[in-house]
Amino acid sequence: MSSCDESSINKNYIVQAPTDIDILSACTGFYTNNIYNCTGNTLTLHSTIVSANTINASVYLSGGTNLLDIFGSTDTNTFVTGNTLSGNTLVLTRNDGVVLPNDLSSIVPTSDLGAILFVATTGDDATGTKGDINKPYRNLYAAKSASTSGDTVYVFPGTWEYDNRTSAGSPYNGQIETLVNLWKDGVNYYFSPGTKVIFYNQTITGERMYLFSPKSNNYETCNVYGELEWEGSSVGSNSSNGYTYIFHIDGGSTDYEAYSCTIEFKSAISISSQPIDCGSVHTGSTTTYFNLKAETIACDYTQGQSGSGAGIFLLGGGKQYININTNEIRSSVHTLYLRNFVTQTGFNLNLNSKKLVGNGDTVIRNRNLIGNVNINFQEAYFTTKFL
Repeated sequence: MSSCDESSINKNYIVQAPTDIDILSACTGFYTNNIYNCTGNTLTLHSTIVSANTINASVYLSGGTNLLDIFGSTDTNTFVTGNTLSGNTLVLTRNDGVVLPNDLSSIVPTSDLGAILFVATTGDDATGTKGDINKPYRNLYAAKSASTSGDTVYVFPGTWEYDNRTSAGSPYNGQIETLVNLWKDGVNYYFSPGTKVIFYNQTITGERMYLFSPKSNNYETCNVYGELEWEGSSVGSNSSNGYTYIFHIDGGSTDYEAYSCTIEFKSAISISSQPIDCGSVHTGSTTTYFNLKAETIACDYTQGQSGSGAGIFLLGGGKQYININTNEIRSSVHTLYLRNFVTQTGFNLNLNSKKLVGNGDTVIRNRNLIGNVNINFQEAYFTTKFL
C-alpha cells in the first residue's frame, strides 16, 4: 500500500486502503462511502463530512480525536489492518503488529456502542443498521423510528433540510410527528460539530414544525447533546401557522404529562418565530426538568409567523425546574417571554446568559407568570425597554 500524495493533504496522515475499502472506515471504522481509494495523486471526496472536520496538518474525528493518535505512526509504510469494537473502546491493529486501543466514551455519550444508530448524509435508510458504523441511516427520523429506549442516535457532520413550503409540495403537513419530531422516550441524540438542520415552512398552510417536542400522556425522557446548528424560516404573511422550532411545548388545551430533557446545541436561529417554547402546562403532581445549554438563541424576525417573537418562550403551569445557560439570547420582539397558561404549582427558572439583546418591544416580558425566577446576565442591549 502507498500513501496518498495530494498536495492539499499531508501524505503522512492518510494511507491508501485495499480495493473497495473506504480509507477512514478501514482505519477507524467511523465513516463509510465518503472517501474512496487514491487514483494516482488524487483523493476523491464524496461528501462534506471529512472536509468539515479539517484535513490539514492534523486530522480530527468529529469528537476531537486526532487521527494521528489513532494511526500511532507517521511512517507511510505503516497502516491499519483491522479494527474491533469492545464497549467504548475501538481497538485498531497495525500491519507491524502494534495494537492501538482508543477510548471513544468522550466522543459517543453511551456505554454501549452496539446501541448506537449512526446517521450520515451518505447513509441509506434501507441498509441502516443499529450498532454498525459502516451502515449509517440517511434520515434522522429513520434512525429515530429504528431506535429503542437506551439507544443513542449519532449524527455525523452534514446538512439536513426539511422543506414544507408549497413550492416543495408541503410534504410534512400531517406527518410532523412521524417525519420531523425526533423526540422519543429513552433515546439520546449526539450531533457532531458541523451538523445543521434547516426548516423551511409556509405560514398560511404550513403546520407547526418542531425538531423535538414531548407529547405524551406518560412521563418521558429524551436528551440532546453536541453542537447542532439549527435554522428556521417561513414564507408568507403572518398567521397562526408556519411556526418553526428546535424545541416546542404545546401550550394549548391538551394536558400532556411532564417530562425530562437536557438539550445542548450550538445555535438556534429563526427568522420567522421563536425557536424555543419550553416549560410545561401539566397540572398533575409530576415535575418537569428542562436543562438547556447553547451559544446563541435568536429570533431575527423578517417574515412569517412572528407570534410572540421571543428568543425563548417560557410556559408556566405545573411544577417545573428550568435551567438555561447561553452566551447570547436575542429577539426582534421580546428576548424572553414568560406566560402563565394554567394554574401554577411551582415554577422555577434559573437563567444565565452573557448577553441579552432586545431589538424590539422588550427584553423581558412577563404575562402573569408567578414563581422563583432568577435571570443573570452580564450585558443587556435594548432599543425600547428592558421590562
